[in-house]
Amino acid sequence: MPFSSFGLHPDLLRGVKEMGFTRPTPIQQDAIPPAMEGRDVLAILALPLAFGTLPVAADLMRFVAGDEFGASGAYLAVLMLACASVFMSALFGHAIVAMDLQRKMVWAYAADAALSLALYLALVPSYGAIAAAWVTVFSEAFIAAVTAIAVLRRAP
Repeated sequence: MPFSSFGLHPDLLRGVKEMGFTRPTPIQQDAIPPAMEGRDVLAILALPLAFGTLPVAADLMRFVAGDEFGASGAYLAVLMLACASVFMSALFGHAIVAMDLQRKMVWAYAADAALSLALYLALVPSYGAIAAAWVTVFSEAFIAAVTAIAVLRRAP
């Protein structure tokens, strides 16, 4: 089964061909059709990881780093929300490259960096590490949303 049988966007097919790929792996054969039907394949992985960590974050930190790090479970719980966004931004970020939209997306990455830096500078001195964790969630969610919009606008 060639990549062309999946009904992928022509820009994606071109990118796949330019990278030298001719046939999908077994995992790609299983994952691409549900994704093309609009089912969110990465969310199936990201959501249980992110939300499954929330109730056990403090215990997980105690297990990994010792009792004195139990309180850092609150930070881990917040950062796991960012993890879900990272899954999505990775998917759409790779699509951005495959569709040759990198130059058009520089503004988004620059805006994300500027906004995040401003939020870190404004919030971390007063609120500490928990503010840094939440700004990280914002940053990852922002770029996931912007890249998703850019890819979906170009989709057939």
